[in-house]
Amino acid sequence: DASYLLSRILQCFAPGIPQIYYVGLLAGENDIELLEATKEGRNINRHYYTLEEIEKEVERPVVKQLLSLLRFRNTSKAFDLDGEIQISTPDESTIEIVRSSADHQSKARLVANLATKEFTIEENGVRVQL
Repeated sequence: DASYLLSRILQCFAPGIPQIYYVGLLAGENDIELLEATKEGRNINRHYYTLEEIEKEVERPVVKQLLSLLRFRNTSKAFDLDGEIQISTPDESTIEIVRSSADHQSKARLVANLATKEFTIEENGVRVQL
């Protein structure tokens, strides 16, 4: 779950608008049974969730954190499409990404250790809790 969440965090800090399908939103796994039944390669990640499955999945900590991340990204002006992005790699396992709004009034900063999967997110100097 830590690797998955960090990959989605990096996606959300990358340029553009992140595209996340519903299976990804629910941190779903490959649906081998559907793939074998349909022989359609793309169906490996197209599980058809029941309402009961969705209710269960949204209670998982990784899904709650992902939803929190997306709410943060959707409400922070730092992710304006006309804003700026600065990326640095202070060492071989750390990446820092800073997103700034076009008017420089809002700033979101991610510091992530890709080896340990630990990360911090700040908005205008205040730590964001996912």
